[in-house]
Amino acid sequence: MNRLRPLLIFQFFTALCFAEFEKDFQLKLILAEPGDTIKLESGLFPILGTLSMEGKEDIVIRGAGMNGTILSFAGQVEGAQGLSITNCTNITLEDFTVQDAKGDAIKCQYVNGITFRRVKAQWLGG
Repeated sequence: MNRLRPLLIFQFFTALCFAEFEKDFQLKLILAEPGDTIKLESGLFPILGTLSMEGKEDIVIRGAGMNGTILSFAGQVEGAQGLSITNCTNITLEDFTVQDAKGDAIKCQYVNGITFRRVKAQWLGG
């Protein structure tokens, strides 16, 4: 058991960090003002629920490259989409990957003007 303790502690703190990323990203989507750029760091980030942005305009979501920023929904327990964008205008998504969402990787509804640059949607589970 003593050998497992460091591994369990590592897993606990890793889960906290990833949960913090998801919470922080969702908060940025909610609080975004016209002209804002939401920057995502490089890394593989497990996401447990649908991330959503609604009623925004002139927003850029920018990662660190398709292979640099990966939003993984493999363990998704809430919602069916990865990223849901609704009732928005002039949205730009660039330089990230959405991976293994239960349903649509990125779902856009009632959006006037959306640009995808170097964005990848992939399902690895087969």
